[in-house]
Amino acid sequence: MTLAFIRLALAFSAAIGLAAAPAAAAEQKAAPKPGETKLVDPFESLRTRIDQLLKARVDPVPLPAVLPNPFTLPVSLAALTADDDLAPGDPQTAAPAVEQLEPGSDAEILAAFIATLRISGTVRVNGQLNFIINQLLYKEGDVVLMDKRDPKSAVKIEAAGPGTITFSHNAATQVVRLRN
Repeated sequence: MTLAFIRLALAFSAAIGLAAAPAAAAEQKAAPKPGETKLVDPFESLRTRIDQLLKARVDPVPLPAVLPNPFTLPVSLAALTADDDLAPGDPQTAAPAVEQLEPGSDAEILAAFIATLRISGTVRVNGQLNFIINQLLYKEGDVVLMDKRDPKSAVKIEAAGPGTITFSHNAATQVVRLRN
């Protein structure tokens, strides 16, 4: 029994010695000798460039625990000058509010009103073409009021075609094309 144990111990130590020999040979091969030059890796610059480009994806920088509010101003309001649009103004020297100017001509009034209309579609009732404007039915010759309290603010539907509506206000007319 002891002879078998001794043989096993010798075999084990020989295996360890043989395994250590290639590692030592690799270390000797990797270390350049004083007279030798080390081989240059032709892909070293490429590997460096790949590391520069992909390091953020492979090992990203963690986000801060508390994220900043994106809707706050980056500077304090006290640092703003009076010329800045965001600067707090003195209420006594504040500029008067800009008045909403009414368009002057009938064509401008008509264009501004038509821009506010929601024309949803067309319906044919008893062979006559009707338009759904602001969720109400209108046909050729009907009047659409700009202001429900003022009957003088009327826009008339002059002509109605399959793809167009002609609106008029006093002497001005405008043709509106419908989307298909």
